[in-house]
Amino acid sequence: MSQLDIWGFDENQVGGKVGNSHPETSQKANKNVRSGTQQAQILLHLLKVNSGTAYEISEHVFNTAGRSISPNQCATRLLELREKGLLDYVRDSGSGQPIERETTPGNTGLVQKLSKRGMEQAVRIGINQGVTHGERKTVAIKRLRSDTQSFT
Repeated sequence: MSQLDIWGFDENQVGGKVGNSHPETSQKANKNVRSGTQQAQILLHLLKVNSGTAYEISEHVFNTAGRSISPNQCATRLLELREKGLLDYVRDSGSGQPIERETTPGNTGLVQKLSKRGMEQAVRIGINQGVTHGERKTVAIKRLRSDTQSFT
């Protein structure tokens, strides 16, 4: 059974964003995608690695068949998480512009990180799933406390 947390995050959510111009097969597939599970995987991955592009993160997020999701599907999950206030772009300290990182030759992606709320959500998911136990839990909580000042 799904239960929303205080930010409306449901890691068991099914369905996600898909554009009206996408083919009928995408529209049908969207009704079954476990977007909440993929979002939870993204939050936990970013808790561990601090930041990443959709291309980088996609290799660590898996569908129900156990295969990594595409960078485009990952970008959609990242958008959903940003809209919930759980992710932010990593920004250049001088210009304030989002930082890009090379993904494939000639292509770049915007680098994203957990927001304060995203950090708290990731820690909660990790604790509930037994993922952030022991040293990793301590590191996550220390990071959450130290990053709190930079998220205001």
